[in-house]
Order: sequence, then C-alpha cells, then structure tokens
Amino acid sequence: MHSARLKSKAGNWIASLNIYRRIIENSPEFTPAYCELARLYLERDDLDGARRMVKKVLSAYPENAEAHFVLGVIEYIEGNFEAALRSYRVVERKEGLDSNLAMNIALVCEVLGLQQEAIKNLEYAIARGEPNAKVYEVLADLYRSVGELAKAIRTLENGVVKFPREASLHYYLGRVYALSKSFTTALTSLETATRLSPKYIPALEDLAGLYVKLERMEDAARVLTKLVDAAPNNKDNWLRLAEAYMDLGHFEKSAEILKEARQLFPSDASINRELKFVKTKQRVSKDGEDWFHYEK
Repeated sequence: MHSARLKSKAGNWIASLNIYRRIIENSPEFTPAYCELARLYLERDDLDGARRMVKKVLSAYPENAEAHFVLGVIEYIEGNFEAALRSYRVVERKEGLDSNLAMNIALVCEVLGLQQEAIKNLEYAIARGEPNAKVYEVLADLYRSVGELAKAIRTLENGVVKFPREASLHYYLGRVYALSKSFTTALTSLETATRLSPKYIPALEDLAGLYVKLERMEDAARVLTKLVDAAPNNKDNWLRLAEAYMDLGHFEKSAEILKEARQLFPSDASINRELKFVKTKQRVSKDGEDWFHYEK
C-alpha cells in the first residue's frame, strides 16, 4: 500500500484510489486496505464512500478498532454524536487511549454536554504532547464554561508558549483575560493576535470593543479603521468607526466615513440618520465655539 500512500500524499487521488481498489480485488480479506481507502474517501468529503468501506470491515470484524475510529469520525461529521462516542469507546477498549483518540472523544463529549469527561480527555491529550493548538482552545473554553477562569488562562498561557505564532490562541487568551477583568493583559494579547493575523476579524472586533470600554477612543478608531479595511461589507463597522471619531470630536472625519459608507449601503436609512446626527453635533460644537469666542 506504500505506492497508494505516496500517490495520495502527492495529491493524485485517482491513482491512489485505483491502487487501493486493485489491492482489495486481489486480497478481499485485507482489511487495512479498506480502512485506508475509507480515510481517503474522508479526505475527499465522500462520507458515503468512507462508510461503505468501514461497513465491509465491520461486517467481518465487528470489533476492528481502525474501522471504528473512522466510523466515529464519520458519525461525528454527520451529527450522530452518540454513535460516534460508541465507536470511539470500542477503539479505547481495544487499543487504549492515545492523544488523537482522546481529542476526538473530547469533541464528542463537549457536544453532548459531558464537560468533565471532555476536560479529562483534553488534559490527557495535552499531557501526551498533542501537537495541535486547537486542543488548548477547546480545553480553555470548557474551563471557562464551568467557571474555572484561572485554569482557562493557565491553559492558554501554556498554549501560546508552545505555539507563539498561533493568532487564535492569543485571541482567546485576550478574551479570557477580559472576562477576568485583566484589561491591560487582555489588550496585549488581542494586539498580538491582530499583529500575527492583521485581518483576524473577531480579534479586531474584541480589541476595538475593549478600547471603547476603556474610553481609549483614539486606539479604538485605529483598530476600527483596520476592521473596516478587513470587513468593508459590514455596515456596523463603519458606524462604529464614525462614532469613535465623533466621540473624539472629529466631526468632519466622522461625516466623511459615513458618506463613504453610504456609497456602499445606499438604501440603509441608519447611515443617513447617523450622518444627520453628526452634522447636528458639528453645528452645535461650532456654535458653542462662536459663543465662547464672543464672550471673550
């Protein structure tokens, strides 16, 4: 099967498929070929083809661990979470637990609301050196969901040490810091996430929101400008940017932004309402300045 694997790695799916089929035709009892072909079907998002292969194995060998692992993946993708867990349990019973199986079991348990079991399996995966940043994110989110913010923070801090250039880890760490009211460290983590991934929209949104919360409007305007550039089709980003400049007293800049937004969203009444409001604020501000100078 080595040649089939090489063809698959090289991206020649058809050649790999034909080699596996030839192996199966010549050796219909050779179950590893069925399982590897099932994995190949999975890579191509052909769940029906993958299911056919594992069913052939399981019809002859109902406790085959590799077939049950692939079946568990199929059931999880299709939303049959209880069935996925049953298949993973067979694998665990037959071959024990490794980090990959622990991760898959945890993902199923998370969906089924079995948080403590999900946490236990993710802790195991990390202890075994699972080389996947997603493990840290999922585990931290589970800790957060059960109110253990300190453990969530420690998990993500360990994650960013191991994966320092993984923007999503810095993003989630910033969010958890913010939940724990550690706003300065939250800003640092969110800024790092946006530096590593300049168009990381959730990180830009949270970073801008936190600057607004802390009334650091110049920083908010800076981040919102990046957000508008990254997601120009989101009307709310334009409105938030205009509002930030209005809060800074830059009414002309705010009006310019809203006029640009109006070109993108010509039928949106909220932009015209906001533009009228900005112009009113601008007029009141100028009237106030004139009154002040007159009194002097």
